Amino acid sequence: MAFSTTPRGRPRARRGGLGVPLALALLGACADPVDPSDDRACAALLSAGPTADAVDWFKTPAAEPRGLGRLSNEESVALAYALQERGAARVVAVGDGPGPDVVRAKGLVVVLPSEPAPRLGVFRLYATFVRGAGYSPRPDAGQKYLFLPADRRE
Repeated sequence: MAFSTTPRGRPRARRGGLGVPLALALLGACADPVDPSDDRACAALLSAGPTADAVDWFKTPAAEPRGLGRLSNEESVALAYALQERGAARVVAVGDGPGPDVVRAKGLVVVLPSEPAPRLGVFRLYATFVRGAGYSPRPDAGQKYLFLPADRRE
């Protein structure tokens, strides 16, 4: 999967090409080794703060472009948009930031939709990234959250 922009300049995911192999390698399970469907771990990340809407935080000007782990700013924004376009109720940047002086998020907490079709879309994108990062994707078990870490499993 590669990323491009729409005619209005909004990043979007597209199939084919060399694209963002790094993006496929960076995302995995919730606070590894914690199960990605562990709602308590994801809720703790959301309440531990600071957190921010991923797209807004990635797009806010800073000393350096903001991003998820090693992803570029454009790749990070495109990933957050892709999750939203597939139906994520909310995509939140978490970790040591986000904050005014922090430029790298440690992960994304995705608030899953309750409707089956958009939920399936989010899980399919999640599975693509997780496999590329060396993790086994977890099935939909009715959880409320998914966590996509910035680090590749070694």
